[in-house]
Amino acid sequence: MVSIIIINYNTHQLTCNCIHSILKFTVKAEYEIILVDNASVEKNENTFVEIFGDRILFIQSPKNLGFAGGNNLGIEHSKGDYILLLNSDTELFEDSISKTLNFIKDRTDVGAVTCKLLNPDLKSIQNAARPFFSLKKHFLKTTGLSRIFVEQYQKVNIHYDMSSSFACDWIWGTFFLFPRENLVVMGGKLTETFFMYSEDVEWCYLFHINRLQNYYFADTAIVHHIGKSNNSRQRKKNIRKSHLRFLKMYHGIFTSFLERCLFLLDDAIVVSNRYKRRLKKRLGY
Repeated sequence: MVSIIIINYNTHQLTCNCIHSILKFTVKAEYEIILVDNASVEKNENTFVEIFGDRILFIQSPKNLGFAGGNNLGIEHSKGDYILLLNSDTELFEDSISKTLNFIKDRTDVGAVTCKLLNPDLKSIQNAARPFFSLKKHFLKTTGLSRIFVEQYQKVNIHYDMSSSFACDWIWGTFFLFPRENLVVMGGKLTETFFMYSEDVEWCYLFHINRLQNYYFADTAIVHHIGKSNNSRQRKKNIRKSHLRFLKMYHGIFTSFLERCLFLLDDAIVVSNRYKRRLKKRLGY
């Protein structure tokens, strides 16, 4: 059985849409849905239990535990041999859970697997699988030296073909399927180092260093309404903060410092280019 863990935080309608799609399209896999509310403050006429009844296990957290903490709370109440962390801002339109579960069962070295994530247009594909961080790549790109040291840049500028399945470094936590037994590499539960962002990088990195392989499975897809479940104004800032903390933990303080400097340079270039465009517009260029 697969235990589907969904975290709700002020996304009542998105979460309802997600659960409805699971119930409609998941037909070939035994599953349970565990919904954890992370101390939402929004008010709705109908509660999740009133809408879905015993088709879900609803858990109310008295405080916001973050993404990792909320999922751990759900996992504590789960029974499945497989765990699927599923974002509340996703929707199924086919039996993606069963298909991805079959993919993972055929392999003995699996860390975690994600499926193809589509934008709401049902055509464009999100980059849900990534290579691990490369300071060299960021440095060459930001400084413009990638145009000079072309061969060196090409070696670190890895691009995945998102239309096909492949083994990868890390995957998004949006659709994050893994065997329950893999939790042993984290001490029995998901690490809660990060409140939000970079937790999926850390989990995949821990699988990686324990010789487990992460995968991107492209033979099935779901829709991801990216950014709908968080404050997009804070998203970039929070991602950077978590990323720098991850680097400090696993690659050292000096690497984290260099990456911070590159972020500052990135921002300076953006501001400079914006100023140049405004100046050209005023001068009539």
